[in-house]
Amino acid sequence: NEEIKKPAENKMAEAARVPVREAAAVAVKRLTKENDWWAWQLKVKAVRNRRKKEEIYREGLKALPKSSDLIGNFALFLERDHKRIEEIESLYRKALKIDPKNARVTANFAWFMYDTLNNNDEAESLYRKALELDPNDADINAYFAFFMHHARKDVAEAERLYRRALELNPKYALNIVNFADFTADELKSFAEADFLYRRARFLDPSDK
Repeated sequence: NEEIKKPAENKMAEAARVPVREAAAVAVKRLTKENDWWAWQLKVKAVRNRRKKEEIYREGLKALPKSSDLIGNFALFLERDHKRIEEIESLYRKALKIDPKNARVTANFAWFMYDTLNNNDEAESLYRKALELDPNDADINAYFAFFMHHARKDVAEAERLYRRALELNPKYALNIVNFADFTADELKSFAEADFLYRRARFLDPSDK
């Protein structure tokens, strides 16, 4: 009986997915007509080829040349290509000139300045601005904590930020692992570190 039911269940599942795909396609078309930047982001996510993704981003930026979010996401997408550093920096600065209050783009630019350009002073300034714009963003708190830990060696500030990120998102496995490393390396609190590692492993079993 179980072997007979499976094909029927598969057909039912597939039938259920069809309306979802159709609804998504309709939503993308509607958002595109409204010149919504998220429609272009959905188009990017729908393809796997990086060259095609870049083409979609550039097409989207022609349609929405003043979308801070789309420009910032394109800069983030290009970060894998270390030969295009000048273009990436230019995109981030353009995005923030358009919308200086975009906290996510500000934080992503901060990471780029730290991780790629090794400009820790501007990175810290950008992180502080991002946190001022959105103090309740777990990602911003977590990445700023990592920066203060590794770039500035400021243990007290890093601990405060790690704990704040954990408070904002208790299920953020990456932050939990980074905080576990911090508690072991800097605080020598091995019991807490072990607890955090176990917690992260529970939340993300693939991270071993």
